[in-house]
This record gives sequence, structure tokens and C-alpha cells, in this order.
Amino acid sequence: MRLARPLSVFVLAMLAGCMLPRPPVADYTANCLVPGPPPAGAILFLTTRLPDCRDPGGTRMSWHRGEQPWHGVWAANGPQFYRHEQWITELDRQLAAYPETPVLYIHGFNNDNGAALSRAAAIRLAVGGDRPVIALTWPSYASKRKYFWDEANAEWTVHAGRDLLEQFAKRQTKVIIVAHSMGNRIALDLLRSWPTDKGPLPVEKLIMASPDVDRDWFAKELGRGFGAPITLYGSTRDQALSASWRSHGYARAGDLSRWVSGHDFADPFPYRGATGMFVVVDTSDIAKGIANHADFIESWQGAADLCRVITGVDPSLGRSDTDEPQMKRLRREPETGDPCTAAGGSAARYLNPGIELPNSISP
Repeated sequence: MRLARPLSVFVLAMLAGCMLPRPPVADYTANCLVPGPPPAGAILFLTTRLPDCRDPGGTRMSWHRGEQPWHGVWAANGPQFYRHEQWITELDRQLAAYPETPVLYIHGFNNDNGAALSRAAAIRLAVGGDRPVIALTWPSYASKRKYFWDEANAEWTVHAGRDLLEQFAKRQTKVIIVAHSMGNRIALDLLRSWPTDKGPLPVEKLIMASPDVDRDWFAKELGRGFGAPITLYGSTRDQALSASWRSHGYARAGDLSRWVSGHDFADPFPYRGATGMFVVVDTSDIAKGIANHADFIESWQGAADLCRVITGVDPSLGRSDTDEPQMKRLRREPETGDPCTAAGGSAARYLNPGIELPNSISP
């Protein structure tokens, strides 16, 4: 028996209401702030997650939205939070201590705060530890079933990210943004919405790892330019982006496949003629495992290439040409004669202690 239209809408609305996120019911943030300055050299992060400091044994990170961003550092016993002024003082100290361009990492879907900061730490290892790495974290539910809730919470974080970029603009300091998966939506929004009255965009490079962004939309936006050179890491074996393609009905920018679910798409590379400095790096040949969604840092070849892009070293050591001038392919067995190779091995081993590395680069 078919439900009458008004009744069916009502039932669907009731079912959706049963699944709505629940608001916090207690004062999570009492006694969150640590007295004194942050430890020197710590990985700094700005988060729109709501910290839960009710347990004397340590702070946990909830999936609730924080009404204001929280300024933290990643410590051995978990996240610690400091007053804005103290956090900014440590940021300034790190910018003065390291002359190289800092990195801002924005994580993606299905990452809890700890996983996001672990990848930020791996990125710092990949670049040799000679520059600050700051993470922007947001309230991902870290659940494959909460994909669309994560989309909403990623949008929530753009304002905090813009405020952070303004801090760099005030200091006339540029950053290199490394965004992963859904985090690329935040990164692209930051670049597209940068207010002209704030001065030049404080972004030296944008590195888009497995971007979960509409492929055709992104190709059209490239014609307008984003104000910074872009390196995009994509793959034909990325299962997370394949699932996103199915969910949204259209291909994702980081999915270099020609087809999904039996439907053929004639052109998987719509980026020809993109203006400015833009390159696609195909990681398909180095993919291992099931998801293949973070090859840019979880494989030693990808982490080494990331190192070269960030530090400005010639990336041709690990790449081969393709039929597309703007697309390169990472080689499974690249040359291993530069410092980025060893640093990439250290980063991959940090995230996956059991990873197999060539004897010549074993950290």
C-alpha cells in the first residue's frame, strides 16, 4: 500500500529527526585551559571541535561543534589548550625560529582529532622538521555512516580557517596549504572567499590530496584561478572517492577513473588548458591496501614527492610523464638519491610501522 504523499513526507521527516546530532548537555570546557605557555616546538592546531575536559585523566575531543575555535597543541598525553594570546606567541616563536614557509594541514572525512594530528606530525617528518606545521581540525564524526554530517561540519570550519589565514596575512607570512579529501572544500572556500581588503592572499601553494570535490566544477573553477599554484594528488584506485562519486552522482576531482558503476565517462582528465601553475600527480601505481585514499603521506613514494613539492625540490626524481602534459605519474621504484626520499620513508613508517621500505632508504 502506497502512503499518501503528505504522510510519506511526515514519516521521512520523523525518521530523519531520530538521527539528528544531539547537542552537548554538560559544560564540556570547564578547566580546559592549561596555565603558562605551550611547550616550544609543539605541533599547533586550531580546532572547531568542542573539547571535553570533564575527565581529570585527560581531555577528549567530542564531535560537537565548538561555538568558538580552540587553540591547542598536540602533547604526549593528548591535546592541551591554551589562551589565544599564548598560542599566538608560540606561533610567532616558531615562525621566527624556522625561516621556511609554514604548512597548514586540513584533514578530511572520517578522521578523529588524533588521526588528523598524526598526519600533521607525519607531514612535519616528511619535510625534515625544518618548518612549522599547523593543523586545522574540525568536528568529523569519524564514522563512514555520517558522511553528510561531516559535510556540514566542514562548512562550519571555514570561518575559523579564514581567521587563521588573517593571522598570517598580518605577519606578511605565506603558508603552504595541504588539504586532504573533504578538507579540500574548506581550502578552496578559503581561497575563493579571501577578502581583498585583507591584502594579498597569504598562500604560497595549495596541495590537494585526494580531493573530494566535484570534478567538473573544479575544472571550471580552474579557469578562474585560485590565486596560488596547485598540485593535485589523484588515483584510479581510490575507493573512498569512488564511493563519494556514487553518493553524489558525479565524479570527484581526486578520482582519475574513466568510469564508475558501469557508466563510461569519456574524459577523466578535464583539466587541459588550466591557467597558472597546475599539475596532477597520479598515485595509482604506488597504491597498496584497500582504501588507497591517503597515498600522498601513507606511502613512502607519495610522502617523498610531497616533500619535494613543499620544499621546492625538482620532483622529477619520483615521477614519469604521461600523455597529458599536466599530469605526472609516481613511480613504484623511483630514484632514491635525495633527502626527501629518506624523509618520506620516515613519514610513512611513522603512520604505518609495518610498511616495507627499500633497504637503501630505511630510516
